[in-house]
Amino acid sequence: MSFLRLPVFALLLSLLSISSGYADTKGTTLESVAVQAPQQIDSSAARSGVKVDAELAFRALENSEKAFSDLVENLNITITFGGALIAIVGLVGLVLIGRQGDKHKTELEAKITAHEKMNETRREEFETKRKEFETRLTESYGQLSTDVKERLEALHSMLPEEIERIALASSGRTDGYLKKLKTSTESLEKEMERYKKLLSTAERLVEDVSSENADPYLDYVFVDSLGKPSNADEKTAQSRFEAIFRLKRIVRQGLQGRVDSNLLFNAGVAASRAELDDEALQLATLASLSAPLANHQLLMYRLQMALGRRYDVTKADDGKLKLEICSGSDGESESIISNAFANALESASDAPLPQCEITYAELWNMAQKVRELGGYERMRDTLEASLRARLGNSITKEEFSHQADRERFSQTIWDGQKGKQVPSYLAGILALSYAAIGTGNWLEKYREYTELGAKLAAKESPLTTWRGKFLESGLKWAKGIGLGDEVKNVFQQYKLQVPTGLDGESQGQDPGELLRFIERLQAAREIEEKAPAPR
Repeated sequence: MSFLRLPVFALLLSLLSISSGYADTKGTTLESVAVQAPQQIDSSAARSGVKVDAELAFRALENSEKAFSDLVENLNITITFGGALIAIVGLVGLVLIGRQGDKHKTELEAKITAHEKMNETRREEFETKRKEFETRLTESYGQLSTDVKERLEALHSMLPEEIERIALASSGRTDGYLKKLKTSTESLEKEMERYKKLLSTAERLVEDVSSENADPYLDYVFVDSLGKPSNADEKTAQSRFEAIFRLKRIVRQGLQGRVDSNLLFNAGVAASRAELDDEALQLATLASLSAPLANHQLLMYRLQMALGRRYDVTKADDGKLKLEICSGSDGESESIISNAFANALESASDAPLPQCEITYAELWNMAQKVRELGGYERMRDTLEASLRARLGNSITKEEFSHQADRERFSQTIWDGQKGKQVPSYLAGILALSYAAIGTGNWLEKYREYTELGAKLAAKESPLTTWRGKFLESGLKWAKGIGLGDEVKNVFQQYKLQVPTGLDGESQGQDPGELLRFIERLQAAREIEEKAPAPR
């Protein structure tokens, strides 16, 4: 509170000075008025010529002065009282402010003290941790120094032996490297020789391709002699390299109209057997364009399914025909495959008798590739409709299980087959279709169509291409599902004998996947027979 004393004392002195100054001023004024008033009255009367009673006038003046003095005294008291009141209010305010200042000062001093204690605690903790770190650092340095010293001593002791070992090993590796380098050089020379031969063959074939007098039949014979590759040796690679050039030459001549459709088809079949499917598809496309026969079309559709693309024959700017590939996105490939199978079903629905076994075998191969999408069922529906239509039955679209086949249904196709001969192979492929589906009354249908095929074969000439295939393949199919003896008895009932020596080369095209499927069935049957019976 000591800092408040000086302002209060100064305030009181100011009030006293104001009061005394006012009192001095008042006394001086009254005295001068009392002395000068009579004189001024006399001089004023003399100038105006009026006679005035000076004593009476002075009394009046004294009365006025007294009234004025009382007024001033009252005013002075009022001012003094107001100043004192203001001073008291200010003093009370100063006292209150002083108390708040003392409280804030006390709190501030407490915070400063607590902060100093906290800093002191942190300094002590930091000092403790620093000492611990120095201790650990000293220990780690000592361990590291000892370890490095031991390792250096061990390295120093083993260095001579290690140098000798590395020298010996380097010598051995060098010798081995030189031997490998020599072997690699010899292999490289052999590869160079092989590529020289291939290059020589390519140069010769390029000249042959541009030759206008090349014989396409000789090119076909060369490709047909290859067959399916069984190994990847140098001779096979060179032969296949040459086959591609020869096939491209046949394609070029086919576009010029210099190769008949039958040779184009046979060359396509040979290329397909040699696993040269792209060239085979080009040849099958040209064959189908030249002669849209069922066999030509089925080969083309099968290759389209295998590759997921097709070729269209268009005209170039110079007016010459050219093959333009049509493929692309996955969706387009799926569309090509779907359309190829649908077109194959339509072509096989009214297959001509000559080499009909090839048509049906190709359709089987295609159905097997899309069996997960109902390929077997769609093939069965189509072939069964063809058989019934030829026997004089009316066909409706409700007989087809797949929506796509119902949408593509054409009454004209089935009505036009009435009275046509039913080949035994058609009944046989229907029997196998039911066995492959393997649901419902498949065994009953298998026996029904097998007996129908035997009945038809008994009336067919042995010179037909499909009769021998039905007898040979039918017995293989039966053995594959464990019904070999039963089917053999059926054939004997109709006085049929399975001919020997029939193969794909002498009696039309090997059905390929169809017979391989039967062979797998037969192998599975043999494994099942050898397996121990369940207990």
